Amino acid sequence: AWTREFKHAVLVATKLHWALHAKGSEVLPQLAKTAVQMPDPLFVCKLHPTHEFDPNVFKNMPSNVVVVDEFVSLYAELSTPRLVKACDAVVCTLSTVALEAALASKPLAVLETNNPNTYAGLTNSPISELTATVNRLLNGPRPDCTRFLATYYAPGLKSEALATVLDIVETSFSRGSRPLGAADLAIQAYADALLSELQ
Repeated sequence: AWTREFKHAVLVATKLHWALHAKGSEVLPQLAKTAVQMPDPLFVCKLHPTHEFDPNVFKNMPSNVVVVDEFVSLYAELSTPRLVKACDAVVCTLSTVALEAALASKPLAVLETNNPNTYAGLTNSPISELTATVNRLLNGPRPDCTRFLATYYAPGLKSEALATVLDIVETSFSRGSRPLGAADLAIQAYADALLSELQ
């Protein structure tokens, strides 16, 4: 396969539709710059399922960037856990992909998008330093994710952890800080269904 011509593969998972990512618009242009500066790795850009694919944004991406939107993901059965497992390192915006990477023992970095939410146990990397971050993940010591995993993952308490996450989702929706969109309502309906199954 053509992917064998690359020494490394780096998953770049984005959740750019979230308004709390004040600097989210900087991620894809910086990915393009990083891919030019680092032609050796294959960058697999996995868009969040609700991210609307805009061909104009991606038409000038270097050839070592592959974009996986929701349609490609479903058609090719390229789930996020499969992509995490297949790649050598993971870079993401604030997302559960960070937890998936840590559980898979992959070197990971979360990009600083000025989102007021952060993960305990992880230091965010500036978007402008993506090239240095990827280089460090591929060639330097692995980031220590022990505290991060201890905070967000409890293997014996899966249903309680899920209920906690769903409570957080439900609380954020009930604040009424903004009108709910169709995606929000779908997530809320899904969370309600899961919560009722757990009870």
